[in-house]
Amino acid sequence: LLGLANKAGDFTENDRQVASTFGELAAIALLNRRAFETLQSSEERFRSLAQSASEAMISIDNQGEIVFWNKAATTIFGYEPEEAVGKLLSLIMPERLWSEHLKGVERVVTTGETRLIGGTVEMIGLRKDGGEFPVEISLSTWKIRGESFFSGTIRDITERNQAQSEIQSLAKFPSENLNPVLRVSQDGMILYANEASAPLLDLWACRVGQKLPDGWRQRITDVLNSNESHTVEVHYNQHIFSLDLIPVVETGYINIYGRDITEQRHAQELLEDQNQFITTVIESLNHPFFVIDAKDYTVKMGNSAAFTGSLPENSTCFNLIHGRSTPCDDSGFLCPLEEIKKNGQPVVTEHIHLDDAGNERVNEVHAHPILDEQGVLIQIIEYAFDITERKHLEMALQESEARWRS
Repeated sequence: LLGLANKAGDFTENDRQVASTFGELAAIALLNRRAFETLQSSEERFRSLAQSASEAMISIDNQGEIVFWNKAATTIFGYEPEEAVGKLLSLIMPERLWSEHLKGVERVVTTGETRLIGGTVEMIGLRKDGGEFPVEISLSTWKIRGESFFSGTIRDITERNQAQSEIQSLAKFPSENLNPVLRVSQDGMILYANEASAPLLDLWACRVGQKLPDGWRQRITDVLNSNESHTVEVHYNQHIFSLDLIPVVETGYINIYGRDITEQRHAQELLEDQNQFITTVIESLNHPFFVIDAKDYTVKMGNSAAFTGSLPENSTCFNLIHGRSTPCDDSGFLCPLEEIKKNGQPVVTEHIHLDDAGNERVNEVHAHPILDEQGVLIQIIEYAFDITERKHLEMALQESEARWRS
């Protein structure tokens, strides 16, 4: 541009095209930067929420590999993020459950059938020390470029199950309990309700000494007949309650222990919204965008501009982008991942990529580290701009300047 500004004589059509091209490049760079900043901000909000949650939040890809692990997951299972991320989810479940888990993941990926998605299920978890314990899991799923990802909000319910197994006649100090505690007879009459049960009584439009609505009376009968505990969610005045119905068959009544899970559900919904937002932002980019595993170079995520169709299984960045069988350390180009491993800082370099027709294109590659809570590199974000035309223009300008100087 300086050369054009100081050029002797009138501007030519070629000069106008060069200046216009520089303007378009600047506009594209600004747009891409804003999109990346939006993505970074969204990721920071998501990580802040997930890391502050009291329940374990774990995400896996469609191969069953863990891609996200929050602080509460470390507290519950004993594994640090660097020990869990990249490992199969079977790491935290007993071996006898592996087969059923893999079948479930495969069913969702191949058929789209989601029997457990959106609901709550009880399973057995496995701690790092080998101890087994009961957990309650709320499941959700989302897709990026046809690849399924799964998230689970996991709660250790050891204490709750112990309380259920003891079948206490009432919760200890029920009148002081901040959560709803009720006792209901086999014919659906409310025998006891503590102060915290007031919202539920309003919902059912009844009081102690009165019977529950017909649908709930049938539910009480079913639980007593099955002699099995049952959990149900109810919504009232923008609040969500989870109610555990515990049968006491020998005396013919049911104890109901409730807890307000409104904030937990809002956090889960926000997590799903964040996942959808991230997917939308990534897909809106008109340049290739990847998330690459720092250990084995496998591509965990990519947008439409990165590749056509579904992401091939276990694809590495050097194979997917360059058609190579080894990383780029001997090709004359800097490997962004290896450079980040050395200095821990974002990297910008140039690579030759092949387009769909097999033609070589010059790309400016930007790579940014993704660190866990301990500052350990677990993945990188990599995106590329095709600068082939810019390179041609630079060469043309250099040749023009050389001719002008001569």
